[in-house]
Amino acid sequence: MKTEKTAIEELARSLKITIQYNRIDGFAAACYDDNSVEEMVRTLHKKSADHSDCAEWKISPTEWRNSIRLALANRLFTDLSEIEKIRNQTEEEI
Repeated sequence: MKTEKTAIEELARSLKITIQYNRIDGFAAACYDDNSVEEMVRTLHKKSADHSDCAEWKISPTEWRNSIRLALANRLFTDLSEIEKIRNQTEEEI
């Protein structure tokens, strides 16, 4: 059975995303704040950028895709950090 940590690491590998904290703003920050991991992954699988997002945020399709990738990298980093925090608290209690 896969652990949640392993599942997150495998997802990142499959999308060629490095799990790390990135300074984000603009569209990337909005993606991070407003979307789940699942929503961002589905969006990255789209063949083309959302043109209404591009127009609203005044970004190119490449910037759109890169912003989602950065937001997802941050979300996965945050999720892994939470898993580690919980694991460390549990170990301290034992």
